[in-house]
Amino acid sequence: MDYYFYSIIILSCGIFFDTLHSLYYYSKYYSDFGIFSIDFMFRKSNKDFYSKLFVFFKPLINNKTFCYLLILRLILSLLLIVFVENTYYLIFVVFVIQLLFNLRNRVALSGADQMRTIILFGLSIISINNNFFFEVGSFFIIIQLYISYFFTGYNKLKSPVWRNGNALIWVLNSNLFGNKIIQKKLIDQGQIFNIALCWGVILFQITFPLLASFSHTVVYVLIIGIIFHTSLAALCNLNDFFWSYLSSYPLVYFFSIKFNICDYLNIF
Repeated sequence: MDYYFYSIIILSCGIFFDTLHSLYYYSKYYSDFGIFSIDFMFRKSNKDFYSKLFVFFKPLINNKTFCYLLILRLILSLLLIVFVENTYYLIFVVFVIQLLFNLRNRVALSGADQMRTIILFGLSIISINNNFFFEVGSFFIIIQLYISYFFTGYNKLKSPVWRNGNALIWVLNSNLFGNKIIQKKLIDQGQIFNIALCWGVILFQITFPLLASFSHTVVYVLIIGIIFHTSLAALCNLNDFFWSYLSSYPLVYFFSIKFNICDYLNIF
């Protein structure tokens, strides 16, 4: 269960900082005149499924009570960081709060929010504290991670902007993820360097499922993954991706070592 606890701690750190951010900017985001005001969100929802969900859960996610929900989320994440061995069963409550958080922030969700929700669901399964459910929950998380990496890399491979090396320069020029200083340095390095960098990202994401499945290569690809997500967090402010994706790494390592594909295939 140690790897499970490591995953909870890493993910809870991301939830803790994300909740602090939401509380700090609460009046800007969630007040009656905020950009995520419940009235605005309700108008943006469809007139079928989402409208019914909003009506049903509105007492929990309205502009006033949602603040208390965030405070509870903050407290639970802190408990899971400090006292994980005694409070790991609370992860299911955090998962439920995450679902309400997703509903409240529906128009502003990112891939990191989706991955966080997936991992929380898998960790909730593991919290049943049974070997069978540990393997089922871990396998679910790992498969979802592999799918995310592979198809993200595959979509980049299909993009001419990524293949010709201009993608990172364009990303760093955007208002949301921009970094003019790093962008200028990349331009100064020349086209060949940027092509190599873009193709490095593509190859890392596409080959991650394969390399992470072999015990002889898992450590190396996870180190590359840590460097990759740390760079994105530092340069593009993609902090949620850092915590969400890296929280799955302890389970990836555990499964790679336990179910050593190399032994079955008689390689290495």
